[in-house]
Amino acid sequence: AISRNVMVGSGDPAQIQCSINANPVKYEGIRWEREDSQGRLNQLLDGVDGVTISVEGSGDNNITTNIHIKNVSVSKAGRIWCVASNDIGEEARRQTYLLVKR
Repeated sequence: AISRNVMVGSGDPAQIQCSINANPVKYEGIRWEREDSQGRLNQLLDGVDGVTISVEGSGDNNITTNIHIKNVSVSKAGRIWCVASNDIGEEARRQTYLLVKR
């Protein structure tokens, strides 16, 4: 499950949450991606370009990951993907939209 579309004002921070259930859980298989205007997916990295990513496990195969984006601008808006893979079966992908009010 992932947060519904998130709308913020230009310059405001945004936070998106994604819940994952996997067995086995692989923390290194969790990532966030943003689709650019050409449809290419770019991985969002913790500590890069105002992005902070956190991952918390609850001990029963459930993980919650949050992405916090500081100072959102129109260039950071668009489709955001939460991706999880444990190298067993297909990776799980959930999408939402980060929208900027102008």
